Amino acid sequence: MDVVLLPQQEELWPAEGTVADFEIWWADSRQQIRLKPSDPRYLRRDFAEFVARFRPGWPSHIGRPVLAG
Repeated sequence: MDVVLLPQQEELWPAEGTVADFEIWWADSRQQIRLKPSDPRYLRRDFAEFVARFRPGWPSHIGRPVLAG
């Protein structure tokens, strides 16, 4: 899980052993993936502003589920 996507207050982070759903937020050539919490309780409150600030021009389809077709 990518810690920068978690709430700033550690007490709001999921406790160790918490079962939750995650989305692949980022994958790169280093064969690493970064996970984004699907549950908004575990996502930073300013997520939209964070994306706008650090990923300007990020295509709107990125981050949406890929449906089996």
